[in-house]
Amino acid sequence: MQHLDECADCQRQLERTAARAVEWEIVRELRSRLNTGFGGSSSGTSDVDEAFAFDVSPADFGVHYLTPATSPDSIGQLDDIEILDVVGRGGMGIVLKGRQTSLQRLVAVKLLRPDLAAHGVARRRFTREAQATAAIVHPNVMPIHAIRTTGRLPYLVMPFLDCESLEQRIQRSGPLDPLSVLTLGLQMARALEAAHAQGLVHRDVKPANILLERTGPRAWLADFGLARAMDDATLTRSGFIPGTPLYMSPEQARGEAIDGRSDLFSLGSVLYMMCAGRPPFRAETTYGVLRRIMESRPRSIRELEPSLPEWMELLIDRFLEKRPERRIATATAAAELLEQTLRFHQQPETQELPRSLIPNDRRRSRRRRTQSQAASSHFPWHFLYAFLIGGLIMLALLVPLAMLAPPLLALLTVAAPTEPGTQVPEVTPQVESLLRDSAEPETPLVVADNGSEQKDETKAVESKYASADEALRVGSGFLAQMEYAQSQEPLEEALKLAPDDEYRVKVYRALIPAYTIAPDWTLKLKALEFIIRHSERDAERSLARTELMSFVRQRGKTKDTVKHFEEQLKVNKDDESALYILTEVYSRLTNEPQKAAAVLEQLTKLKQKSGQELSVAESAKLAAEYVKSRKYKEGAELFEATAARDKTLAAWHYKEAANAWLNGKDKTKALAAAKASAESEPEKRSELLIYFWHRSLGDVFSDCGEAALAVPHYEQALASTKIDGYRKETEQKLARARELAQ
Repeated sequence: MQHLDECADCQRQLERTAARAVEWEIVRELRSRLNTGFGGSSSGTSDVDEAFAFDVSPADFGVHYLTPATSPDSIGQLDDIEILDVVGRGGMGIVLKGRQTSLQRLVAVKLLRPDLAAHGVARRRFTREAQATAAIVHPNVMPIHAIRTTGRLPYLVMPFLDCESLEQRIQRSGPLDPLSVLTLGLQMARALEAAHAQGLVHRDVKPANILLERTGPRAWLADFGLARAMDDATLTRSGFIPGTPLYMSPEQARGEAIDGRSDLFSLGSVLYMMCAGRPPFRAETTYGVLRRIMESRPRSIRELEPSLPEWMELLIDRFLEKRPERRIATATAAAELLEQTLRFHQQPETQELPRSLIPNDRRRSRRRRTQSQAASSHFPWHFLYAFLIGGLIMLALLVPLAMLAPPLLALLTVAAPTEPGTQVPEVTPQVESLLRDSAEPETPLVVADNGSEQKDETKAVESKYASADEALRVGSGFLAQMEYAQSQEPLEEALKLAPDDEYRVKVYRALIPAYTIAPDWTLKLKALEFIIRHSERDAERSLARTELMSFVRQRGKTKDTVKHFEEQLKVNKDDESALYILTEVYSRLTNEPQKAAAVLEQLTKLKQKSGQELSVAESAKLAAEYVKSRKYKEGAELFEATAARDKTLAAWHYKEAANAWLNGKDKTKALAAAKASAESEPEKRSELLIYFWHRSLGDVFSDCGEAALAVPHYEQALASTKIDGYRKETEQKLARARELAQ
């Protein structure tokens, strides 16, 4: 064993002769069949040979495994789904693009590979993936529309999304900026929080299993094929190590019992990968990777990316603790830490960095200031304390004690002396909660559907369930069995019994699968609208708006959606939620930038009435809609005003302003905006975006007759990309600019 620890050649030989765990299980099953005379092959090729050599073209797949096509653009039919193409292959499955004719929507169909469909182990794992995923209802977990496991080829049906994996994004664009790292990390922590709440450990969190929307910030955690219940006995089976070595936790690499903290270690490795563009633990062999995960610390991420803030390294270290008991404890705690850090990163002037991410030297400095302030105070508390106690005793002879008890307690608390050097304890949130609970309770209010407040004097809702929690548990049980239609009744009962809007948001989130397949499309519209209006999380509201856009587009209900929210504005022209949603519809679905701009202008006036202004993001969006509407002057001026408010992204806003001025034929102002952009430091989101920034400025300077100013930007653009097509185009522009500059 010591020789194996030290010999890289033997490690590689071991890997070449070893198979994955699922492959060994299939081999054992095949061997069992052959020994019992069942399932033997009469051909010269064994089932084991075929099991790991499947490869087929879309045309051949349609001929051999699908029923004949009914339309010219499909390769075959699978039940009520027209299969349009084979879009991907994996170790266990094939992914097809299809059109579900019954609902007229595009879907992704994941099939168990035909060569594995005859093996019970593979079929059970495939079924387990569908069941595990369907049990988790969350915006950042890839939903399952349907599953069929009884036919020749088991398959599951999912939404067909325009997305790419995080692995592909990093390979294409390089490391991500801190904002993207925190945003994606938060979404994955919330997804794991939902999975762990169902008692499931994912066991294979890695960039390839995280899907990213190409046109937005949304991400999905996918591939629950290795997921297990936390109390599953197979989690402790000796010698069985599921997962991807590069992102395993130390306890997973050792084949020990694991829980949700193992997924959090894997998430930490993904965070490291997003920041550095490489995984934290690398070696020439899988064996070497596992040894490093168990025994070594990863290289400092700031050595690889010096521009990263120190708190980012401390954040990732919280996830990559070797010992689970020292690691961040739960996905909920991880999400809260990421959310608080994200708020600090976006608004460092008004938000505090989480205490656990403050470097030690800054903590010591803060502690010294506190002690210094305490030591400088020498007020004679003992004399004041004695005076107050004596006075209160005299008053007690004249006033009933019951009347003096509360103020006496308060004065004793305020006047209690502290010895020099003793630390005054802080009032913790838990203590504040106890103090609030001990106060006289306020009369509870129930918010009616129309938004009016009513005293809680209404009759109790009649229901066969004792409480909202009971109804929610019953509905969740149906969801776990993928009985979406059956989950609707108990979950709607939970809505009626829900104590507050926060609880209703949770129930509506659970109702999304049932409403997605319901004939009445307005049910899901109502659910998503409620989440948008009442969720306290900005990210959840944003994701709900994105899902609403996708849903109404798939159902062909864009016009009805516009009518629905326009009618709401007729009732209440100051309805912010309706204004936000209509902005998205006009911008993303109907391509009506004039209307989108008009709605954003209305939102601007509404905020101005209350002394607010559009956020930087909203302001930039309005400027973009102006430009799309060919209101170049208005768009350029607003981009410049936005740049003055947002120094972090000023370079990008000025660049957009320069292009808008140029489109408006005002080269003087375009040149001024381009120079302002060049003087600003662009936020380094990715090398590819830096490429586009430099190339765009080079184009503006060239069009304004300033070829000499264009040359260095084209040179920087070339240094920022390795994509052949971009390089060829930029080299031609650079040559032209150099020629004109001479």
